[in-house]
Amino acid sequence: MKPRWTSDLKYSDVTPKAMFVNRRQIMMAAGGALAAPMLGSRAMAAGYSTDEPANTLEEISTYNNYYE
Repeated sequence: MKPRWTSDLKYSDVTPKAMFVNRRQIMMAAGGALAAPMLGSRAMAAGYSTDEPANTLEEISTYNNYYE
């Protein structure tokens, strides 16, 4: 019985491990670079304050603008 599927790939077609690991490091660095501004804006937002009192549970649980 002959095999149903045979691969035409050779070992030389596989990405070398050093290049594979390097790509992961590049992707992690790019993700960190993209996330840095977002994390910085959260830190800046903590500096804002207001003198308004916090809403009560009744105020925040009864209003629903689903139909508006």
